[in-house]
Amino acid sequence: MEQGGNPFAEIERVKNLTAQLFKNVKETEDLIFRGNGDKVAKERKQREAFKSKVNARIKDSLDSVWVTDEASSMAASCLSRLQHDHYSLGAALMVCSRRLELREGRPPQESKEDRLQEALAAEQEILNSAREAMLVLGGELMRRIDELNKVRTEISAETAQVRRDANEADKQGNHNALNSAPNSVASTPRASVMRSPQSFRNNEDMKERHQALIVMGKRASELQAEVGDLSQRTDILLTQSKAAADQSAAHVSGTLQRRTGEASALTRTMRSHVTNADFALLVAERTLEKSVRKLDPDDAQALSKFAASKGMVEELRSTRRDLQEDLWRKTVSLNIDEACRRVTPQWAAGCYERPPETARSPASATRRRPMSASVSTGKLKS
Repeated sequence: MEQGGNPFAEIERVKNLTAQLFKNVKETEDLIFRGNGDKVAKERKQREAFKSKVNARIKDSLDSVWVTDEASSMAASCLSRLQHDHYSLGAALMVCSRRLELREGRPPQESKEDRLQEALAAEQEILNSAREAMLVLGGELMRRIDELNKVRTEISAETAQVRRDANEADKQGNHNALNSAPNSVASTPRASVMRSPQSFRNNEDMKERHQALIVMGKRASELQAEVGDLSQRTDILLTQSKAAADQSAAHVSGTLQRRTGEASALTRTMRSHVTNADFALLVAERTLEKSVRKLDPDDAQALSKFAASKGMVEELRSTRRDLQEDLWRKTVSLNIDEACRRVTPQWAAGCYERPPETARSPASATRRRPMSASVSTGKLKS
């Protein structure tokens, strides 16, 4: 300022400069607040977009968890049904095996292969094959259940971590927004030195977690489809196994009933012939004993007839002995087959020492009553 100038002019100049300065400061302040407002709005929009993305990912993850739970429940139900039918066929298999074991006690002449033996062997093969197929399918279901539980645990852990990271990022973003606000009109906004939601969203860890959740969600859907296929296979296997087991059991039951019926009728007939032979031998021996006293030693024809009669008696005695042996064998075989008819799952499992007795009809009681000591004890009467 020059010496001796006009003081009024200087005063006016100061007033003008002061007004201009405040005007510029106000304009600068407006620009700063406008810029800060735009920045805050942008950051808020980014945070909201980030939250929406995280919430969508969490919702997808929870849907994947629900998928795994539903698939696990379906697999567990199929496994339970397989176990139930496996035990059920196991009871039938014990009955079949016990019948085969009983029939091993038949006399050697009666142990040749027959229709009943073939039916029991076929039933045993059907039951073993069905139970083996159930074990294989059950193993596949158990592996799927283990994998589903593992995927569910991993999805839950990753989802929880994403949620924690998102909350931390949101808190950090709000903290940065507060710190970035100017403290006075003349202050300048400080640059944020902390991570923002935008920077956190671009974080490699977050990307990896999101990618892992996507992969695990796809795997959960694949496992659900695999369990659905296994469920269909379970339905088919159980239906076919039950039909085959029922058919084989009905065939064995019918064959066993026919065999015992035929054997019972045959043993009655044989027992009747043994009785007739015993009576014929008794009468013939007494008659020949009386005839031998009256026999003329010089009568060649009478002697020849007497010798032929003695030979026929011996032949009848031998035939009767063979018939009684055969009757004993068939009676033993019949008793074994009757025991096979009374086999129950409880007895086959060893719960009882003897098969349960059934109500006997008068005919069956007569059939089981031995005709002589030779039949009941197995000793042959000479």
